[in-house]
Amino acid sequence: MERKELLELYESGQRDFRGLDLGSLDLNEVDLSYADFSGSRMNSFLDGANLAGANFTEVSLAEASFVGANLSRAIFKKANLYFAKLTIANLTEADFEESYPNRS
Repeated sequence: MERKELLELYESGQRDFRGLDLGSLDLNEVDLSYADFSGSRMNSFLDGANLAGANFTEVSLAEASFVGANLSRAIFKKANLYFAKLTIANLTEADFEESYPNRS
């Protein structure tokens, strides 16, 4: 899925993006709050993005960049965060239960 398609779907009210391979999309500065990315793979660029309340349960986020992103109340249960960049991100009430850096 391309950036434009994802943003158009989100703007039309879609919030279910489960199981997608989003690769390394440039999603800097976008608003995808409360979107559900469960089971997806994304090593995207999400710097400065609003991802408040987004669901990243069991998502592979290896090497994703969330620098300065709003991740408040986001869910990262069992997420692979190996080499993910979370510098100066808002992590207020974010749930990292069983998330991990994975070398495999």
